[in-house]
Amino acid sequence: MQIAVEVIIDVCHRVIALQGAVPPATSRAALLAEKYRPLVGFRNLLVQEYEQIRLEIVVQIVNQGLGVLADFRDEVLSYVSS
Repeated sequence: MQIAVEVIIDVCHRVIALQGAVPPATSRAALLAEKYRPLVGFRNLLVQEYEQIRLEIVVQIVNQGLGVLADFRDEVLSYVSS
């Protein structure tokens, strides 16, 4: 999940750069849609507070949150095919 979120952030930074816009100051600001921004918080928990994360919460987030990753994939595919 950490790597998936970092890929989303990197793709958003690339799209912003291709549009000639000023790079955002934070990873959360780089995400181009509000629905993806909670992923940054989850990634931060995984990276910075991993010793406090309960496995059942991670499993719940993964099971319920994978749809957002598929939404992002679909948006990227639409963007590159247009």
